[in-house]
Amino acid sequence: MRNPKWIITAAVVLAIGTIAVVYLKAPEVLPQNLVGRWTCDDPRYEDRFLELAPKTVVIGTGGIQIDVYFITSVKARRLPHDRTYYTVKCRNAHNDAHNFAFVYKAHKNGQIQFKHQKVIWEKGNRSVSK
Repeated sequence: MRNPKWIITAAVVLAIGTIAVVYLKAPEVLPQNLVGRWTCDDPRYEDRFLELAPKTVVIGTGGIQIDVYFITSVKARRLPHDRTYYTVKCRNAHNDAHNFAFVYKAHKNGQIQFKHQKVIWEKGNRSVSK
C-alpha cells in the first residue's frame, strides 16, 4: 500500500499557496498622478472636493461632511489624446460597494471628468469654501 504522506503534503502546500494568492495579495493603489485634492469651478460644486490618496477616496459633500471609501481595485485603460479611463472600486465603512469611473487627462496638474458628469475637476486649482 502506498504512503499517503506525499498526497497530504502536496494538498497542504497547494492550500497554503491558494490562500496566499487569494487573501494576501497587495492592496490596489492609485497611481501618483491621481493623488491629491481635486476641485472644480462649477458653482453647484462650490463646497465640494475629491481627495484621492493611494488607498482611499474622500469626497467632500458640502460643509464639513465627507464620505470615505477604501480602494479595493483600480483598472486603467489608455485612450487617445493622452487620456486614461479609470475604474476605481471601493468600499465604505459599512462595506457597501461603490465604483468611480472617470477619464484622466494630463493637462496642467491634471484633469478628471467623471463618466456621469460634464464638469471638469482639476488638481489643486482652488481652496474649498466652507
